[in-house]
Amino acid sequence: MKIFKFSILGALLLFLLVHITCTLIYVLPQNFTPPGIYNKVKSYMGPVFDQGWSLFAPVPKVNKNVYVSYSDSNGNWSDWNDPFSFYQYQAYTNRVSACQRIVLAESSTLHYLYAESEITFYKTKMFPGNIHSGYFSVLKHIVVQELNNRKTAFEKIKMMVVFTNVKTKQKYCLYYHAFESQK
Repeated sequence: MKIFKFSILGALLLFLLVHITCTLIYVLPQNFTPPGIYNKVKSYMGPVFDQGWSLFAPVPKVNKNVYVSYSDSNGNWSDWNDPFSFYQYQAYTNRVSACQRIVLAESSTLHYLYAESEITFYKTKMFPGNIHSGYFSVLKHIVVQELNNRKTAFEKIKMMVVFTNVKTKQKYCLYYHAFESQK
């Protein structure tokens, strides 16, 4: 009888050890394990234990980036840069930072800009954005605020919003011609 109990206990402990090891391999970045091992673990974990994005929110369709160039009083234009990259880095490294609000405002605005322009992206990959859109007004406001926070002297601003399809890596671009900053 004792041998039977120890056999059952040993089998349960072995299963638990294998399951925990598979879970660790599955959640680690794929470059830490050989592809053959990862694929076997994925076939074990996938059907029952995979939660995927849809547990929390819909799977993102596109990655979104804003690029800004601005002119100084002499009419010289700056290089294109992403004014929110610092905030995104801070928000992703510290999930309770105050930067989350800025990233959320930017991300939500870009989501709705994409939704507003999605049908046009099927026809052309790059076109001027609608400057009368309320979403553009919000984006313009947070860009101007960010440039003011950096104490950047500027006269005019050009913006480019790049959406990259997650699956196909196809890029779609909204661009906004130079507009007055209206400080």
